Amino acid sequence: MKTINFITGFLFLALFVNAGTITVTSPNGTEVWAGCTSHTITWTWSGVSNNYSIDYSTDSGATWISLTSGLYITNGQYEWTVPNTSSTLCLVRVMDSSEPATYDISNAIFSITAPLIVTSPNGSESWQAGTTKTITWVATGTSNYYDIKYSVNAGSSWTDIATNSYITSSQYSWTVPNNPSSSCLVKILDYYNTSCIVDVSDNLFTIAPPTPVITVTNPNTSTTWYVGSSQTITWTSQYVTSNTLKIDYSTNNGSTWIPVATNTENDGSYSWTVPNTPSTQCLVKITDLGNPSTYDVSNSLFIIAAPSITITSPNGGEVWATCSSHYITWNSSGVSNNYSIDYSTDSCATWVSVTSGLYITTGQYNWTIPNTPSTVCFVRVTDSGNPSATDISNAKFTIVINTDIVITSPNGGESWQGNSSHNITWATAPTSTRWAIYYSINNGSTWTTITSNTTTKPYAWTVPNSPSATCLIKIVDYNNTCIYDISDSVFTIIPPTPYITVTAPNTGVTLYSGNSTNITWNSGYLTSSFVVIEYSTNNGSTWNTIASVTENDGTYSWTVPNTPSTQCKVRISEYNNPSTYDVSDVTFTIANPYITLTAPNGGENLTGCYSKTITWNSAGVSGTFTLKYSVNNGSSWSNIVSSTTGSSYNWSVLPNVSSANCLVKIYDYNNQAIADSSDAVFNLNLNSDIIITNPNGGETWAVASSQTINWTSTSTNFNVYYSVNNGSTWNTLTTNTSVKTYNWTIPNNPSANCLIKVEDYSNTCKYDLSNSTFTIPPPTPVLTVTSPNTAVTWYIGNNYNITWSTQYVTSSYVIIEYSVNNGSIWTTIINPTENDGTYSWNVPNAPSAQCLIKITAYDNPAITDMSNVNFTIAMPYIIVTAPIGGESWKGCSSKSVTWTSAGTSGYYTVKYTTNGGSSWTTLISNTTSTSYTWNPVPSVNSSDCYIKVYDYNNSAYKDSSDAAFTLVKNTDIAVTAPNGT
Repeated sequence: MKTINFITGFLFLALFVNAGTITVTSPNGTEVWAGCTSHTITWTWSGVSNNYSIDYSTDSGATWISLTSGLYITNGQYEWTVPNTSSTLCLVRVMDSSEPATYDISNAIFSITAPLIVTSPNGSESWQAGTTKTITWVATGTSNYYDIKYSVNAGSSWTDIATNSYITSSQYSWTVPNNPSSSCLVKILDYYNTSCIVDVSDNLFTIAPPTPVITVTNPNTSTTWYVGSSQTITWTSQYVTSNTLKIDYSTNNGSTWIPVATNTENDGSYSWTVPNTPSTQCLVKITDLGNPSTYDVSNSLFIIAAPSITITSPNGGEVWATCSSHYITWNSSGVSNNYSIDYSTDSCATWVSVTSGLYITTGQYNWTIPNTPSTVCFVRVTDSGNPSATDISNAKFTIVINTDIVITSPNGGESWQGNSSHNITWATAPTSTRWAIYYSINNGSTWTTITSNTTTKPYAWTVPNSPSATCLIKIVDYNNTCIYDISDSVFTIIPPTPYITVTAPNTGVTLYSGNSTNITWNSGYLTSSFVVIEYSTNNGSTWNTIASVTENDGTYSWTVPNTPSTQCKVRISEYNNPSTYDVSDVTFTIANPYITLTAPNGGENLTGCYSKTITWNSAGVSGTFTLKYSVNNGSSWSNIVSSTTGSSYNWSVLPNVSSANCLVKIYDYNNQAIADSSDAVFNLNLNSDIIITNPNGGETWAVASSQTINWTSTSTNFNVYYSVNNGSTWNTLTTNTSVKTYNWTIPNNPSANCLIKVEDYSNTCKYDLSNSTFTIPPPTPVLTVTSPNTAVTWYIGNNYNITWSTQYVTSSYVIIEYSVNNGSIWTTIINPTENDGTYSWNVPNAPSAQCLIKITAYDNPAITDMSNVNFTIAMPYIIVTAPIGGESWKGCSSKSVTWTSAGTSGYYTVKYTTNGGSSWTTLISNTTSTSYTWNPVPSVNSSDCYIKVYDYNNSAYKDSSDAAFTLVKNTDIAVTAPNGT
């Protein structure tokens, strides 16, 4: 009660002492403000509440329109986007919202001009579809970028004419669409302010239907079309509703018409084979079958003419040599330019084709004259597309023999032996410089190429072994194969003399017993397909058979016998003709194979892990060797390499052992009987290039502790390993390190049998081990709650992640509990769950500020942890913050409904009531915002209004205005007359 009296007294005091003033300073008369632009309303004031209502009038104050109501302003100015409402009777009024009697109005009227006014079409126009019309408008202060649209249904829907079009002339040339209507409008919008800068035609205009048009486009000039040719009649059409047309032509300037097509598709073209109706008075007419009054005729007469060909050469009297080149020429008109050309050598009794269906536009063809002499020759040229167009030479011409090549040898009667060399000779004209040469052994029935392209004259020919008494030579000009000559008569090729030539062994080589070698030979003109092969060890005094008969293929694989000698030869003879034979030109040697080890060969002093080059000599062996070594004077052998070639081998890493009884053995990989060993033993010594100093046995190193491994060495790069099973297996710590120390974080791998190994990176043979084992004891397990672990608030019904970390915990599962009384009592959340560090918890309905989480290893209760500080479990909430009650909101204005929330789904539904909650109306559903712009506020009178906001996904979470607020009906417009009575 005291509060109410205090407020009442305060309001009375404020009313009593208020003597405020407001003076509008702009606009204050004479201003001209363009609609959709921004201007500042300004005023001076004293003694006011700084809560203002601002209105404007476009009818000298007869009616007012609200700009804002109850807006708190301290700087005496308001930024106003001027409406798109033309008027010369404008005023502004500024009023103290807390004291409506304190206000001021502009001293004089000002003007608002519309920035955009459509001037054409603006109503009653009739624009025909297909014509070009100009859309015009008046613009002031626009961006000059426009969207232009039209409507054919009085504005119910709009179609784009232009989008974002830059226009400074305030006019646009429009091809009127074929969309007839008497309810048409044009709308123009500023592209960058489409919500404000916009105007529409004041009244409806009409789009009238277009006139159908057919236009012949071909033939449409004084062209000539030839009988039998295929021509395309073309046309265009607009607004023709029929899909079929009729086509006619006239040969008498339109006096009569002849059908071309009585029913053809209106697709713009028709292929016409020109009929045999020659005339210079031709026209084409195309008619709409559905509307015969719609037609068109060619603009000019065209000609239908018969095609023609006239030969100009050869046309009688010419003398052309065979194989020479001459042009056949002709004139033509109305032809397809696809020609067939023929010639006759018997006064046109028969014809031979020169070319057929060849496309020629020059009226000439370069003809190589065939080798067919005659004095009664003719040429014929015919249009392949229209055979009626043809012509023949007017008179006969002559073809005479070409003598550019004349063979002089062999020219008949010669006898040339196969495999011998002879010159082919001939005489030529200076123009013939390159030739192909052929021979025949069957009097020209078939030909074999000697050379396909030579400039050498005469030509040296190795005569083939193709005996025949009917041989000929033919020489052809390479550049003009029509020019050639053949021997005047046949000549003879006689058989050559048979021979055998031993090619291997044919020098003083050494062949080794047991090895395989190839005996080779050449032969020619033998009558037998077989030979006999023999060898001698006494320079030919006696002969031993190698093969009594073998194929005469030039090679024989011989396994060399164990008959050592330096006087060996091979003889090869024809199987059925011993008089044809050959013997090796010089003697060769047969010897036994050997291997001789040269190093290590006894007495050497070598160190393990270093390299040694093993060397040997050999002959007659396979060339592939096996190497072994022994450290016990040959009692047992170990492999060095199973297969190597050459005469040396780099034993790159000697075994790291100590022995004074070492040997190396080498033998032929393919014949172990051929072998050799070191002549005496050599020494091998242990390698001590690396020595571990720490750990070297007995140490105890804890898991996760940092320890230093040390060693001494003459090497430069190292690999370091550790073992937890006394060296049975090894784990890598580092590779290729260049320092002689390694800082090691001890792994969780407990064992009392640990060792360290350090080896040379470049030579892993060099290494050292700890002298004895050291120990890694088991680590202490740790479990740590990480969330919730601060004073957070978790809301009932929501899911949150409980998280934790572990070290050295072997259990695969954990138990999770919570407490709402600081740990006095614990409630199980889950028993057990996987120990993966996270668990999604749906918070229960247990509000408390004394909450903790505890996590325990499933199989070891001693391993546990709980939240470091208390967290809070609370109910989710929504609190309406505006309107909360007591407000008075004017209808048709814009107001913000606001609320705060926590623990909700984040999706909200907002409703209002004007009857104290008897019924509710939805403002928005499923919004993610925490405010809603209520625009416009309903224009009703009610003092029993409330706002309600609830969680869209859980309507149990909600809130309403604390008390009723008021909605006031908007009275900015009031009918004064008639107003009753």
